[in-house]
Amino acid sequence: MKYPRIWIAAHGGPLLVASGSETPLPILRLLAGHEDWQVRAALAAENPKVPVDVLRRLAQDGDWRVRGQVAENGATPVEVLEELSKDSASEVRTQTAYRRGLAEATYQRLAQDRFAGVRNTLADNEYVPPKVLKQLADDEDGLVRASVAENPKTPADVLWRFNDWEPELRESFARNGGAPGELLGVLASDENWELRSAVAENVGTPAHVLAELAEDTREDVLLRLVDNLNTPPHAIIRIWDRGVVPIPDERLREVGIEV
Repeated sequence: MKYPRIWIAAHGGPLLVASGSETPLPILRLLAGHEDWQVRAALAAENPKVPVDVLRRLAQDGDWRVRGQVAENGATPVEVLEELSKDSASEVRTQTAYRRGLAEATYQRLAQDRFAGVRNTLADNEYVPPKVLKQLADDEDGLVRASVAENPKTPADVLWRFNDWEPELRESFARNGGAPGELLGVLASDENWELRSAVAENVGTPAHVLAELAEDTREDVLLRLVDNLNTPPHAIIRIWDRGVVPIPDERLREVGIEV
């Protein structure tokens, strides 16, 4: 292209062109060296046509905000993410920690990161190997352990251990769709109505446990059951028979009650 800067100006300026799906490749390569970090960040984050070699270049950008956008870009190669996982900026490591496909050794290293935000993001990642989630279950930061408790891929033995030794985490794994049914059944009979309510809204709670909760005395629990599309029809009918909480007409028709 003979006059790239004129083309850029005629098409809305650098920031708009950087995110444009119709921007020619020579222009994209030119913008990768633009003086404004926001232009380079837009290029890394928002343009689906940015070639891999440009992403590699941006992964070495002097501004962590640009490198962070590369870490979030779904087209960024795994080997580049591996390098970004060792970035000097905790923000970049945090964004990398949520990606899938990294080596187990990389996840293990991130699980030992000195910044809790990195470890917390990792604990939220459903693609992290179970071995690493077990490692994070012993983290010194309570928020990290809570994220482990909420992760549907957390091994059952970890959740049982939380139940026995960290009761303050029960509400976290009561909402965990991957929690073992037997554990959710235990929580469903807990005296704490907030726990029973969390179990009632969990789509992973076994049908027989949801049916048992239809006899609960707390309206909050019953309302969560009504909202849970996995609650069996006979449980919805039982709640309707009791007349304790209102049930939308549409929900009643779903279980065969004409209104």
